[in-house]
Amino acid sequence: MRYIYILFCMCLSLFSCASPQNKTHITYKHIKEHGVKKQRGVIKGKVYGYYKYYHEHKGTNQPLPGAAVKVQNTNLGAATTLNGTYVIDSLDYGTYSITASMMGFTTETINNVKVFPDKITYIEIYLMEIPGIIY
Repeated sequence: MRYIYILFCMCLSLFSCASPQNKTHITYKHIKEHGVKKQRGVIKGKVYGYYKYYHEHKGTNQPLPGAAVKVQNTNLGAATTLNGTYVIDSLDYGTYSITASMMGFTTETINNVKVFPDKITYIEIYLMEIPGIIY
């Protein structure tokens, strides 16, 4: 046990004494080898549900908590918060299709959503209650 403790103390002192000798320098060669960090865009917004049938808010648009919002052809997406908002970040510059869905509501797809570097694109999505689903 004593040897393990001594070995642990030696490793700890080795790592605590090690420090970088030279500061980070970005040169043309570094950029050529590692590339430049891409600027990313953000899509944020709110998902509303239109309650048409069996709900106390019949005939109104209400924020939908827990709805799934996905960016098609990517692995990115988000779930809406209690007030129906969502944020999807780390998107490259380009045009995307956004799909929102929730059980008991229709699935809605918004096409041609343009994302710009270091900008926020705001999209509101409205889902319609599906008839026949009783809560």
